[in-house]
Amino acid sequence: MAKGVYIKSEEHKRRIGESLKRKYAEAAPMKKIDVLPHSHETTSKIFTNPSAYEESIRPESLADFIGHANIKRELDIILKSSTQLNQPIGHILLTGAAGTGKTSLASIIAREAKANIVTGFASSVKKQQDVIRFFNQFLWRGCDEKGRIIGPIDQNILILDEIHQLPEPELFFSLMEDRMISIKYQDILSSEEQIRKVRVQPWCLIGLSNRAGELPPALLERFKYIFHLETYEQKELQIILFHAAHKLGVNINEKALAHIAESSKGIPRIAIAYLERCRNVQLMTHASMITDEIVSKTFSMIGLFEQGLTSCDVKILSYLYRIAPNKIGINRLASLINETPKAFANTIEPFLSKNEFIITTPSGRTLGRSGAEYLKKQGLITLPKEDEILRLEQK
Repeated sequence: MAKGVYIKSEEHKRRIGESLKRKYAEAAPMKKIDVLPHSHETTSKIFTNPSAYEESIRPESLADFIGHANIKRELDIILKSSTQLNQPIGHILLTGAAGTGKTSLASIIAREAKANIVTGFASSVKKQQDVIRFFNQFLWRGCDEKGRIIGPIDQNILILDEIHQLPEPELFFSLMEDRMISIKYQDILSSEEQIRKVRVQPWCLIGLSNRAGELPPALLERFKYIFHLETYEQKELQIILFHAAHKLGVNINEKALAHIAESSKGIPRIAIAYLERCRNVQLMTHASMITDEIVSKTFSMIGLFEQGLTSCDVKILSYLYRIAPNKIGINRLASLINETPKAFANTIEPFLSKNEFIITTPSGRTLGRSGAEYLKKQGLITLPKEDEILRLEQK
């Protein structure tokens, strides 16, 4: 053996392995906390494996899903009644802004229904063969070869994201209405193309969309249940952030939680992303917990303004102020920040419009009073006269 080289014995390796297993076993179980604590600090000191954190960050049940009490209550009834009646769950459409939890809620529905889950993007379903590929992954328990229900069925759920981008929605009309699909085949004797209708397995379509208004009416009316997920209140976001911080194994005080929640535009996905960035700064500064000072430092570093406005948001408001009272179209506004009109309409404009930072009119977008006051508060403009603000509201 070369001088200075130490080789562990097999017994030594075994003991180290057992010791590590015991440590992970002790660290794995974490007490579920349903409400924010009244103290100013959280006390978890356990660091979870990053991959385990990614898997655990999404809620796993309706009870864990924060907010939307009425929707959760109705979904619970829907799931229980479908089981009792031995029927497939009625087709469900989940709408709402990006990041509000549509995918998480769809996964929870499928999990609580103990369903066989198939997922896909609507834009990739371009022909009948694409649809058949989904149904080839479904289960047949409780059905005969003709698709008739003869016993306890398996729930089959197809989750289609961005369903407003479905190229050929008519492919699903008959499937959603009566579980029938038309199969084209070539007759051996006549060599002519024939069509045969086949009944498929009991199934449920869960469509996800942040642009439900673009769905064709014929498709929209075939959804039995339509639920819209609104953006979250600050207190709800604080609870979501607290659960995420606990799973991540970091200490954070309530002031920091409130600061992140206030800056997340009501979107859980944004809030959790900011939490992770604050965690990175905490680690690099060797701080014992995420404080409001660390949050402020992080937001300053990434160029985030008060209320969560980004530099792109401020650029839009500043431009609208300069051209007021003139109005501008969405294409021009989007080009200012090198975004597509579609991305601008889906991810940037909703928050600005909801808070009246910008006003949307048939002839274009203009700056609202709140937008002008915000620019003034940030020291980006000076408004010496009240009529300067009133000028911005002229039609």
